[in-house]
Amino acid sequence: MFEIVTDITCDLQKEILEKVKVVPLYIIKPDGERIKITLDYDFKNFYNEFRDLMLKGKLKTSQPSVKDFLEAYENSEYNEIIAVTISSKLSGTYNVALSASKL
Repeated sequence: MFEIVTDITCDLQKEILEKVKVVPLYIIKPDGERIKITLDYDFKNFYNEFRDLMLKGKLKTSQPSVKDFLEAYENSEYNEIIAVTISSKLSGTYNVALSASKL
């Protein structure tokens, strides 16, 4: 058997999300504060909280860390893991997932 690990940018139905591991990403505010975005994050509040910063282009995103993927891999009950990430042309997430798999 195998386990699927994906990142928070996935667009999966709730029933599927309950069966896979989802690695977070981060939003960086202008003051440098990093906000971890997980499935528990209140996305409805996101727009209200960050609307002005988004419109001004002042928010940045950051890929998951090697540690985030490594924790997902190490906490797996399976010997085989399939990692599905956002495109490597859009983010460094794929390369981070690959790096973590080699540790």
